[in-house]
Amino acid sequence: MNVIRAMHQVLYNSRVTMYECRDCGQNFSGGVTECLNCGSEEIADYELRQ
Repeated sequence: MNVIRAMHQVLYNSRVTMYECRDCGQNFSGGVTECLNCGSEEIADYELRQ
């Protein structure tokens, strides 16, 4: 998910979930169980609410 889309969802929707690899910091739009950048299975999710 790109930053502009995420910010749009934060501003106009009640919540958005961001996913990030804990090892390399790569961001994802969701639906991944393994980092596409480094292969780590340590994916964090952050729910942002308005």
